[in-house]
Amino acid sequence: MKKKRTHECPLSERQVLEMAGEIMAEQIADQNQQTEGCLTTSEVARGLNKEMRAGELLSALRDFGVLHKRHGHHELTPEFASRDLARTRHFNYFTRNGELRERPFLVWTRRGREFIENLMTNGKNNA
Repeated sequence: MKKKRTHECPLSERQVLEMAGEIMAEQIADQNQQTEGCLTTSEVARGLNKEMRAGELLSALRDFGVLHKRHGHHELTPEFASRDLARTRHFNYFTRNGELRERPFLVWTRRGREFIENLMTNGKNNA
């Protein structure tokens, strides 16, 4: 009769989870490195008007044809995609069922912030 081979892990469950968390943090940091110095939509909105919320700014940018929603998140329309106005930052999270999910969202470059300020002040034809 053959013996079953069992492999015992020298690490505790907690240590494995901590290591996994560290690995994920490094991957997210690498993935988001290109977004260093970018502003969130909330930060840009507050810079325009202390009372403005991100949703209001996103709605205005959709109305101007700068953004559209695709697969549940905002993207620049083709007309604006090549202007280095925004980049995509990734946010990873776990669902209640323990599934790892990723949610991309736009963050704005300096050029993008200036473009939005000009657009909101002067309209699309002058932006």
